Amino acid sequence: MTSGFVIEVVNRQSRFAIEKDRLVNAVSSVVEDSAYRSGEISIAIVGDTEMHRLNRQFLDHDYPTDVLSFTLADADDFLAGEIVASIETAEREAVSHGLTREEELLLYVIHGGLHLTGLDDKDEGSRREMRLREKYFMEQSGIQIPTGVKRNT
Repeated sequence: MTSGFVIEVVNRQSRFAIEKDRLVNAVSSVVEDSAYRSGEISIAIVGDTEMHRLNRQFLDHDYPTDVLSFTLADADDFLAGEIVASIETAEREAVSHGLTREEELLLYVIHGGLHLTGLDDKDEGSRREMRLREKYFMEQSGIQIPTGVKRNT
């Protein structure tokens, strides 16, 4: 538990080891920097098959993506939500983004956390703000995002 937040990681794949503490610390930083004072966040690490199924089920998209976030409760200063990130997508995309698999996964989890706290990336201005916040929280985790790399997240 970090301050008023309970953050748990569930590893639903067996192909790669996961640095759970690093993911929890990054999401803790994101939510503690928001207007929320307490909450419960679940981080699920999955493979592409499960991510594809979730995309079909919840978004009617017939393909896997890197990260999904679901707000479960948002009342006053309490936030409950789930972040689901694909480790297989992170493995595939990391090299082209100048990151390791673990760093790419961390970026996905930060991105999902930012969505839970209210940021979106639907237009150019909000995408720019999202990138700045991602960069800030990655740097808080000791990681520099290479400049000039085009990302889908």
